[in-house]
Amino acid sequence: MSTASGMITRDIYLRYINPQATATQQKTWGRVWVVAVCFAALMVATFSTVALVMLGGLAVSFGTQMWIPLAGNLYFPWLTRQGVVAGLTVGLIAVMLTYPFKWALFVGIHKALGIGAYPLTIHCAGWGILLNAIVAVVVSAVTQPDRKEAERRQGFHDFLVEHAGVPAEKAH
Repeated sequence: MSTASGMITRDIYLRYINPQATATQQKTWGRVWVVAVCFAALMVATFSTVALVMLGGLAVSFGTQMWIPLAGNLYFPWLTRQGVVAGLTVGLIAVMLTYPFKWALFVGIHKALGIGAYPLTIHCAGWGILLNAIVAVVVSAVTQPDRKEAERRQGFHDFLVEHAGVPAEKAH
């Protein structure tokens, strides 16, 4: 709830509605959004337990898509921002298309596409992460940065290896 309100406040209110907002105004709008998100969650939990379970499963599938940016930050410095964003977009769409929705907006989408829930018995998070990884690698291969930017990014990875890496005596 806090994250959602922070994103709404910074990415929508501060960027598009009131770019000159003071810290106090941002805190006030953040609190308003926390209350709004809490109220929406309360309404869903109260009136639709089926939707609550479905949204929980969807949230896990969406969260799985963040493995690629995490892997890029920790292990694969050659993954570019454009590749990761394109991969996330395709992964989230794949999750949406393969998730077994039960409410009106998506009822029948599986029949229309000629697929059942969990095509080939692969969970929607699996479809999303597979397509996410493929698109992230392909787009990153095409959008590699210039030498100076690559060295700057490598500095962050070197810092993580130096300060957060496992020491050689514990690597066994």
